[in-house]
Amino acid sequence: MPAAIDPFGLPPEEAIKWFEAKGYAISWDWRDVWQQMHSQAFTVAKAMQKDLLADIRAAVDGAIKNGTTKRQFSKDLKPMLQERGWWGKKEVTDPETGKVTTVTLGTPRRLGVIYDTNLRQSHSAGRWQTAQRLKETRPYLRYVHRHGDQPPSSGDRPQHRHWHNVVKPVDDPIWDHIMPMNGWGCHCKVQQLNERDLERYGLAVSGKVPLPKVGWTNPRTGQTMMVTRGIDPGFDYNPGKKTYLPEVK
Repeated sequence: MPAAIDPFGLPPEEAIKWFEAKGYAISWDWRDVWQQMHSQAFTVAKAMQKDLLADIRAAVDGAIKNGTTKRQFSKDLKPMLQERGWWGKKEVTDPETGKVTTVTLGTPRRLGVIYDTNLRQSHSAGRWQTAQRLKETRPYLRYVHRHGDQPPSSGDRPQHRHWHNVVKPVDDPIWDHIMPMNGWGCHCKVQQLNERDLERYGLAVSGKVPLPKVGWTNPRTGQTMMVTRGIDPGFDYNPGKKTYLPEVK
């Protein structure tokens, strides 16, 4: 079977450039900055001051460039956020409703989510740019579930496992919808292959892969989106593309 893929490692230049090209978006809720907007703007929900957002971004940027571990990322960032008062539970005003609400700001778990999501999306975007550059000689992408060749475990997402070993041409529209990451904590990836790789690994280009849609209403906006079943709302897009927009019902 195909060899395992390192989840991060040192990033390609494309991943670094993709992250560096982002602007900023101040947001109260993760659903306020939707899908493709994340490819264009860095945001952390409830980090409402740009200087605070810039400090968090600088830490993420350093992690992407230097291969910083999640543990070290959290260790370095936590004291700064505590000093700034962006830690634990606080009473703050929701700018949309004007209501004072008790919310959770910085926590070790949240720093882990910030780290994982930004690094995985940056690497995914970098892989997409690399795939475009190499598609003449390596014209296929293979979907890789981290436990795809092992017995199912309690943490598996059945739909993601179902896509394991799906092989499609680089420019197939399927990658507009299932280009990892495909949800919070998703560890799926893609691997770029050529004909010789397919023969060696015993793979073939996949036939039709149904991608049924389900409606999901964003409680912040009231807008209903059609999201690919098995993908968390907000992740049904290709982070390496800046022109794809979600279907709106």
